[in-house]
Amino acid sequence: MSDPLPLNQDKILIVDDVLDNLDLLSRILTRRGYTVRSVDNGTEAIEIAQTGWADLILLDINMPEMDGYQVCRFLKEEDTTSSIPVIFMSALDQTRDKVNAFRVGGVDYITKPFQVKEVIARVKTHLQLRNLQKNLETQVVSRTIELATALQEAKAANNVKNIFFSQMTHELRTPMNAILGFIQLMQRDSSLNSEHQEQLRIISHSGEHLMALINDVLEVSKIEAGRLVLTKNNFDLYRMLKGIEEMLNIKAQANNINFVIQRNDLVPQYIQTDDQKLQQVLINLLANAVKFTPKGQVSLKIGYNPQKPNQLDFGVEDTGYGIAPEELSDLFVPFVQTKTGSQSHSGTGLGLSISQQYVKLMGGEIKVTSQVDRGSSFSFSIQIEIGEPIAQSSEFLRVIGLQPNQIIPKILIAEDRWENRQFLVRLLEIVGFEVKEAIDGIEAIAIWSDWLPDLILMDLQMPVMDGYEAIQHIKRTDKSVVIIAITASQFKEQKQFILSSGCDDLLNLPFQEEELWLKIAHHLKVAYIYETPVRTISTGSQSQRKTIDPKMLTIMSSEWIEQLNYYATAANTKEIYSLLEQVPQQNADLVLAISSLVDDFCFEKIIHLTTATTEC
Repeated sequence: MSDPLPLNQDKILIVDDVLDNLDLLSRILTRRGYTVRSVDNGTEAIEIAQTGWADLILLDINMPEMDGYQVCRFLKEEDTTSSIPVIFMSALDQTRDKVNAFRVGGVDYITKPFQVKEVIARVKTHLQLRNLQKNLETQVVSRTIELATALQEAKAANNVKNIFFSQMTHELRTPMNAILGFIQLMQRDSSLNSEHQEQLRIISHSGEHLMALINDVLEVSKIEAGRLVLTKNNFDLYRMLKGIEEMLNIKAQANNINFVIQRNDLVPQYIQTDDQKLQQVLINLLANAVKFTPKGQVSLKIGYNPQKPNQLDFGVEDTGYGIAPEELSDLFVPFVQTKTGSQSHSGTGLGLSISQQYVKLMGGEIKVTSQVDRGSSFSFSIQIEIGEPIAQSSEFLRVIGLQPNQIIPKILIAEDRWENRQFLVRLLEIVGFEVKEAIDGIEAIAIWSDWLPDLILMDLQMPVMDGYEAIQHIKRTDKSVVIIAITASQFKEQKQFILSSGCDDLLNLPFQEEELWLKIAHHLKVAYIYETPVRTISTGSQSQRKTIDPKMLTIMSSEWIEQLNYYATAANTKEIYSLLEQVPQQNADLVLAISSLVDDFCFEKIIHLTTATTEC
């Protein structure tokens, strides 16, 4: 009984210069249901194969003009024919002949005279392998297309998410700009007493911290996308610590707990790392510690070992509720809160996760030890470089006017939000600039063409005509006018896109007024009048810091000295400043010297001085 016909009509090309062989093989394979073509030379065989017709080739070796080896070698070198299986059929039965056949790309070798069943079996096997290979290739192509489609959809979804975060950030940062902006205007009011000025300063710092929290969600998206970068800056670490202390002291006092910052004398004042990320980590850890400590103390310890000059060590300890052992593993997982955290009904569950990523970016890792009802300890080390001293006094000088004998610049403000526009108008007019305002891109173009301002502050998201279109329209005609784009975006790619639209600079919302004055001065070369400093600012350098001798304290009572020692031990800056108010005016050097030590958190030196005085 003959084999059943194949269901699929596979195509077989027979190449042999002996016509009897061609005729015999053709009849055998045709009866088995295969589609067969026969040729007697290699050139014609190659031409047929290049059309894609053949699924398998039966190839003789000894042929005139081009032998079977040459034909097979040519087919295997061509992309369109390299996958066609070639079975050699020859009377040559030496081992070297078979080796040569396989070397040039043959898949099998049948010796003449052949057995019909052997030929059928080998043809069937290699066609099945060929079909399996083709099916596999089809599946690979199909799967590749599916994966490419899925990847494209994922990218599209990620782009949608990025657009959402960008818009959300803009919507949140824009009103915060008005809040922080009008605080800056209020701080210019000379009728406010020092207490109110201090309260405004604390509100401003807290508002800036709120902005950092708003950015937390945005940071999570950057972390997920692998777009988190380290931005190194040279900054004053002592000043950062003082700002953190001021921000958290109020909350700590409200909770009736003691908040202490301790650093050894070797900690460098000026360092280089990402100051914003470091500050956010410290605030996150300390704010959590204060929130979950009903009594006792929260402390921040900073250590430095000169033998490890590029490492700075931090530790945050509290005497709070503590964390259960089974919850420690999930402590740094986004949106996951501990039992204590969830019961507080506050927070996003992002702070610790982001802090861990920040610290890893700075070359360290946050480690935690905790005992329930005993408290927790968070510690980490980061990689730093020693920084250069920074003159701090200029940061306290407020711009109050324009120097005389210079042309008064004209500034156009294009902003659709009334509150943001009014803040900028009032701020610029107070200093002395000529100002006009527009609520959309079309009005901005109209005012620009009539008034010819020197500088334009251009919001990018406005109705009727947005800032991008307005910038391009103006720059096509007048490349000399300076345009500073106002944006709330925190995406680096978007900032690059904004700059490529034709504007000269960017101003991120919310901003401190010093940023605006610096940008205007840079582009318009204006000179300002500054407010006279109302207090002496320590630069932190040993040469400029007031020295103090233990004998200087002897003008005060022993009770006063004991209180100073007590409050220095507790790092209670508020009570120390209250004690300094009791120092006679003629001893201002003593007040200045102790204030400098307090500002730099040098409580150990105050303790040493008070101890030495009592021994005098």
